[in-house]
Amino acid sequence: MNILIWVITGGIIGFISFSYFRANANYGKAMSVIIGMIGSMVGGEIVAPVLTSVPTVLTENAFNPFAFAVAAALAIASLTISHMLTKRYDL
Repeated sequence: MNILIWVITGGIIGFISFSYFRANANYGKAMSVIIGMIGSMVGGEIVAPVLTSVPTVLTENAFNPFAFAVAAALAIASLTISHMLTKRYDL
């Protein structure tokens, strides 16, 4: 359930990033959404469990607002980094 929430969150952040801020304009809307989804998945699956001290066995399927915030933050960070790389190196 959490994975689905992270994917949707990353997709929405990628869509907003492209539509309103024109980030990653060279890549296109679909690539921005995919970058947001990947960043969100990495944030929710890898970074959030490392930063929290709650055992995952007890809260495996429960919604975790901290993991949601970390997933959103890493989606934004991955979109920002990809935008900076495209502007700097014309990828």
